Amino acid sequence: MPIAIRGIVKDKSATPSYRQVYAAVLNGSIPAERIKGRWHVAGLMPVIEHFRLGEKA
Repeated sequence: MPIAIRGIVKDKSATPSYRQVYAAVLNGSIPAERIKGRWHVAGLMPVIEHFRLGEKA
């Protein structure tokens, strides 16, 4: 996921790590669904909005 986000945001250095995204999913800050033991986020926009990554490139 961090690689996908890095490809669409302007500030590449602000891209959250996998652990940061995972922690946000676990605490309920980013909506996700657990399927067969794995978390699935519905698109990148909730992640981008949560970490306030701003404008797209």
